Amino acid sequence: MPDEIKFPKLIFEKFFDGKVVAKGHMIYRFPNKRIKNIQAEFKGNYKNNTLYLREKYFEEETKSLRKWKFTKKSSNSYSGIVNDVIGNINVTVKENNLEMNYLFKTHYKNLSFTVTVKDSMFMVERRSIVNITLISKFGINIAKAILLYTKL
Repeated sequence: MPDEIKFPKLIFEKFFDGKVVAKGHMIYRFPNKRIKNIQAEFKGNYKNNTLYLREKYFEEETKSLRKWKFTKKSSNSYSGIVNDVIGNINVTVKENNLEMNYLFKTHYKNLSFTVTVKDSMFMVERRSIVNITLISKFGINIAKAILLYTKL
């Protein structure tokens, strides 16, 4: 067993500059427990301290397109916006870990509502990130996503 386990440093704008694919599962706890397959395809472009991400999101019968914009505030913090998010997305990077928190507008059947999203990303290899997303409403976890991001 190694004396120290090391992971590569996550540089947010470097990892997402170019093509990235994420695959995994969304595990819903509400209104009933179910698991859905999900995939996202990202195409990023970093210029002038801003990362522009175009995301194609697929969740079984659902398909959506999002355009993210992240502005670098310091070496380890970013502020982002996207059409389905209320306010700014706060992003913090430390070593191989990225934390992102935001309020997301969503819907279920005929109901529209806002949920709190907390993304935790961990770079485990130079081209791989493991992501765990917790989704909550009124402080109660209603869903969790587990994804593997691969830089192409």
